[in-house]
Amino acid sequence: MRFTFLFLFISYGGFSQTEYTVKTLTENDSLSQNHIYTVIQDEKSFLWIGTGQGLSRYNGKTISNFTTTQGLEENFVTTSVKGKSETIFFGHYNGGITRFNGQGFSTYHKTGGSRIDALVFIENNNELWSFEQGGKILKFNSKNKIDSFNVAELSGKVINGVKFMQDGFLIATSEGLFHLSIDSKHKPEKVTTDSTLEFINVTSINEQPGKTNYWITTEGSGIYQFDLKNKNLEKAFDGRFDGIFITAIAEDKNGMVWITSNEKGLQRISLNKQNGIRDIMGFNNEGVMAAANLIYLDDEDGIWCGTKGEGLKLFAPNSFTFFDLNATLATGEIHHAIQVSLNEYWFSTENGLVLAIFSKEENQYKFNQHPDKFLQKLKPSYLKLDSVNNRIWIASKESGLSIYYINSKIL
Repeated sequence: MRFTFLFLFISYGGFSQTEYTVKTLTENDSLSQNHIYTVIQDEKSFLWIGTGQGLSRYNGKTISNFTTTQGLEENFVTTSVKGKSETIFFGHYNGGITRFNGQGFSTYHKTGGSRIDALVFIENNNELWSFEQGGKILKFNSKNKIDSFNVAELSGKVINGVKFMQDGFLIATSEGLFHLSIDSKHKPEKVTTDSTLEFINVTSINEQPGKTNYWITTEGSGIYQFDLKNKNLEKAFDGRFDGIFITAIAEDKNGMVWITSNEKGLQRISLNKQNGIRDIMGFNNEGVMAAANLIYLDDEDGIWCGTKGEGLKLFAPNSFTFFDLNATLATGEIHHAIQVSLNEYWFSTENGLVLAIFSKEENQYKFNQHPDKFLQKLKPSYLKLDSVNNRIWIASKESGLSIYYINSKIL
C-alpha cells in the first residue's frame, strides 16, 4: 500500500528557542508603517494590523493596505475589538471609530474627540464602549444611541488597557489601576482605586486562559495577578521583574507567559505548577529590542510581537506532524499545495482537490474533499493563488488552464 505523507507546522508546548520560526513584516513587505499600535485576527483568520498611516491586512502570504480612500474614518489606527459575526471596530487617534462588516468599511463614529485608547465590546448587551484619553467614555448600543460619560478620576490619564468584568471595567492607566463599576442600566456608578498601584504607570491587562485571573504589568513595579473573584491583587514572580518597563503581557494555551519590555525586548516565561518561574527565554537575537510594545496570540499559537518602528514579528513554534491523507481520503499522490489564508490550505491530488482548515474548537486541521464539484472534475495538478484579484489559477493535465474565483464563504 502506498502512503502519502504531508508536513504541516502546528504547535505544542515545551520548545527551545531554535524551534521557533521568526518572520518579520515591515514597510519593505508593503506594511502601511513600521509603527504598530494594534493587531487583531478576523473570522477568516486574516490578521489586521493598525498603524499610524493606515490599516494592513495579512492573509498569511501577502499584505493589503487600507486608508481613508477605502473607507477608514482616519488613517491613524490606535486600537481594535471584535464585534458580532464578522464585525471589527477600529479606534482612531482623533476620536473616530471605523466599522468593518466583513466586506467593507464605514464610519461608526466621526472624528472629533481625543485619542481612543481602548474599545470594549459587550456581546450580551450588543454594546460598544469607547475609552478616550483623558477620561471620556462613550457607550454605543444596538439602536445607535450614544451615551457620553466624563469620569473625573480618569481625567488627564492615559488609558493603557481595559477589561470588562461582570460588574464593570478594570482599567489600567498611567496613574494606577481603577475599577469602574456600572449599574443595572450599564451606566458608570462608582470608581475605586487600587492602593497598591496608586500613581504607578499600569501598562497592560490580559486574561489568564481558563482562569478568573488577570495579568497586570507596570513600569518599574513588576508583574501582578488580579483575582477577579476576590478582587485581590498579588505580586507575581517574587519581584523578579521589578525595575523593568514592561509594555505588554499574554499567556498562551500551553501556559507560557510572554512579555515585552523596554530593557529586555521579548521574553517567554515557562511556569511551574505553582505559577512560579521555571525558565526565562529571551529573543533579543531575533531583533526584538526596546521598541516592542504589544503581543497578540493568533489561532494557531503564533506569537505576534508589535513594535514602534521595527514592524511586526511572528514567532511560530515548529513541530512536524504527519498526516496520512491517502488512508482517510484516498487522495493518491499529492501534486501541489497553496496557502489561501492564515489557517487554510488547498492541496491538488490525483483524485481531486483537498481543503485543510484549522479547527479552533478541536485545535487541529480538518481535511475534506473540496466542496466545489467543478474543481473536483478538473483534477488539478498545479495551483497558483492570485490574492489581489481573489482568484486561483488552476493547471490540469486533462483540462488545461482555468481561473477559479474564490467563494468568500469558503474563505
